[in-house]
This record gives sequence, C-alpha cells and structure tokens, in this order.
Amino acid sequence: MRFSLKSSFEIIVKIDEDNKQFKAEYRGKQELYTHQVPQKLKLLKEHAIIESSLSSNRMEGVEIEAKRIGTVIFGKGHHYKDRNEEEIAGYRKALSLIHEESKEMFLNDETIKNIHALTRGEIWDAGKYKEKDGDIIEKYPDGREQVRFRTLFPHYKRPLP
Repeated sequence: MRFSLKSSFEIIVKIDEDNKQFKAEYRGKQELYTHQVPQKLKLLKEHAIIESSLSSNRMEGVEIEAKRIGTVIFGKGHHYKDRNEEEIAGYRKALSLIHEESKEMFLNDETIKNIHALTRGEIWDAGKYKEKDGDIIEKYPDGREQVRFRTLFPHYKRPLP
C-alpha cells in the first residue's frame, strides 16, 4: 500500500479530530469527577466523625437516641437534652480542633487540658487532671471485689517531664 502526502495528511487530521473529541469527553468526565469527589469525601468525613464520636463514647457507656445524632454532632446550638449528648458534642469539638489545628498544635499540658475541657463540657473537672485514683472495680454478689482496670496515678503523684 502506498501513502501519498495527501492521504498521510488526512490520517493526521482524522487522528487530531479523534484526539480533540477524546480530550473533550475526558475533560467533561474530569469536571464531573472533580465535582463529585469533594462531595464523596465530605460524606466519608461526616460518616467517620459520627462513627468516631459515637464509638468512643459508647465504650464508656455514653449513648444517645439515633434521631438526635445529627443534631448533637453537627448542630450549632448548645441545647443538649442530657449529659450524654453534651459529652458526644464535646468529643466532636475536640476532634474538630485536632483535625483543623494539628499542624500548629504542640503536645503539652495546655493542649491536653484544652482537649479534655472540650470533651467534658460544663462538668466540674473539665480541663483538669484527676486528683484521686479511680480504679474500675467489679463487685460480686457475695461481697468480693476485683480490680478490673487500674488507672494511672493522679497527676500530682507523678513527676512531670
């Protein structure tokens, strides 16, 4: 098969047209993808925040009604029905602080107390180190007791670095 300059030029034009069509189609998909990805990432982030807030508090026996989850975790207000809602909202605030300011944050007493204050809300010990031992003790019907979990010594008993 012989190619002439004219037929070679026609092939190049055809390839260029196909390439332009491909680029246009790809650009359209890219724009769609660019718009969809942030929305999907936002949904994934919200789901992670909800799961983290609920699961971390559930370990300590803190739970709230399913219909109140969105209001408590993403609500702007401070109208909580009970202490459980306040703790979950506080955990969410602490999580936000860590995600938003972690690059500028230093791990020191002030940071630890600030995060603790956020998680504890308006309770008396918010932002303070504990002052007495708080071991978790299991009590049996026959009167026996067993330490299930030994907590760390209170702050005043351990030397600070």
